[in-house]
Amino acid sequence: MAGTAKKWFIGCGIGCGLFLLLIAGAGTVGYFGVRQAIDRGEDIEAGFEQLRAEYGGPGDYIPAPDGSVPADRMEVFLAARQDMAIDRKQIGDILRTLDDQEVDGAKPGFIQKTKAGIQLIPSLMTFIDLRSHALLNAGMGLGEYLYIYSLSYYNLLARDLADGPSFQITGEDQDGDNNGFHWDVGPSSSDGGSTTDEREKVIRRYLHRIHLQMARNQLEGLDGLTGDQEDRTRLVAEIAALEDESLRLFWETGMPAALRESLEPYRDRLEASYDPMVNVLESGLVENE
Repeated sequence: MAGTAKKWFIGCGIGCGLFLLLIAGAGTVGYFGVRQAIDRGEDIEAGFEQLRAEYGGPGDYIPAPDGSVPADRMEVFLAARQDMAIDRKQIGDILRTLDDQEVDGAKPGFIQKTKAGIQLIPSLMTFIDLRSHALLNAGMGLGEYLYIYSLSYYNLLARDLADGPSFQITGEDQDGDNNGFHWDVGPSSSDGGSTTDEREKVIRRYLHRIHLQMARNQLEGLDGLTGDQEDRTRLVAEIAALEDESLRLFWETGMPAALRESLEPYRDRLEASYDPMVNVLESGLVENE
């Protein structure tokens, strides 16, 4: 575990310009600050492992036969998000500051950006760890959380998958070992493309893999029932579309009525708990392996 946490911490690559503030901030903390960050990384991994032990990996989640989300599970989802509200606001404000956006009606100056740079990595780690504990306390696995999150925000509310700061803050595991703890902090896409385009592809690839597994799980559950054959036919067609399009999300071209109707009553509460700046952290940090 210690090796993975160290590699994850080192994997937080730093870009140029403003992001040199992060290096300066780390330098003022010194060895003990780095040691504390590595220890926190180990705590984060432990939280992920506890979630996985209790609920399986994200792709192990089995949606209801008709895909709908029961009212009590929506309440659990929203309760977990409420537990994260203060920290979500904090990390959102840090990202807005580094992105040179207004925070509480004021444009950030050099001192505010310096403080935000120093706080970024510790706050990221705090938020990730908090999400695991919020889900554990609420009684929800990461797979169910991502199922509701993605269908609520990307399907029902039509939010942009690329929501987030103008700089890069997420990426795929460059080492290929799928430890689930790697992202990049940098100024732009490495291949000349836009940061938002690259971010959307990363999140789509990640969620597509999980959604396809969930869809297959749902079909397997349906195969043991003698219910509505229309549900099965629709789901089989959706799985075929997911298999054919590597960046497609579950029910991207239209949710079944039962699923939409189960989410619709919570539209206002879902909207109130969404921060577009933090979306990049909430939707694509954890690998499925």
